[in-house]
Amino acid sequence: MGTSETLALAGGLGLSYVKDIVTLHKGSIELIEEVKQGTCFLIKLPLQWKA
Repeated sequence: MGTSETLALAGGLGLSYVKDIVTLHKGSIELIEEVKQGTCFLIKLPLQWKA
């Protein structure tokens, strides 16, 4: 397996774990793409305050 294939697999797997963790915490992930600017993932997690 070449370096680029390893990076592609590792990147995809990491995002899958992030999605699972965010979902477990009742959060959301938003994808923001801009041409020639790049891609940004916005992760939102709810705050829980203990009284």
